[in-house]
Amino acid sequence: MSTFSLICTEEHEAALRAALFETAGVEGAAYVLFKEARIGADPWDRRAHTKLLVLDVIPIVPMSASAKHVTWDTKTFVALLQRSQKDELVIGIAHSHTGTLEDFSSQDDDNEAELFRTAATRNGAEAKLVSMLFCAKGHIRARVWQYPKHKTMARAVTVIGERIQIH
Repeated sequence: MSTFSLICTEEHEAALRAALFETAGVEGAAYVLFKEARIGADPWDRRAHTKLLVLDVIPIVPMSASAKHVTWDTKTFVALLQRSQKDELVIGIAHSHTGTLEDFSSQDDDNEAELFRTAATRNGAEAKLVSMLFCAKGHIRARVWQYPKHKTMARAVTVIGERIQIH
């Protein structure tokens, strides 16, 4: 089994933060498309490792949003699944938590499992779903779904620009 890390530029991080925190005190969401780079054996620990490089950020217009939830129409998700399969990309979802919760919630687990099932049904057994969480205190967490009831936390989320930030 592979470990994962995510890499994005400062510009992509800024686009994500703008989409996710557009309205103060209200959760936001965006789709993210990644290019995948697989390493058969990491030189440090000899384990398979996958780096997911952010290529595109697509803001989501919510149907409903508050300090504790965000919902949207998933028609765009299905269209992005088609693009991700054609262009050999990995689809992801990013969302924010506005309060003190610094981790994925059980509601996040349920919603992402359903999105992953849709991705796997549409794009096949090799499909993945990346989930990024932007916390109010500035932290970024990420995980990758490869199986319906299993997600793997990313080793790190690295933001590259004038300086390098590792979350």
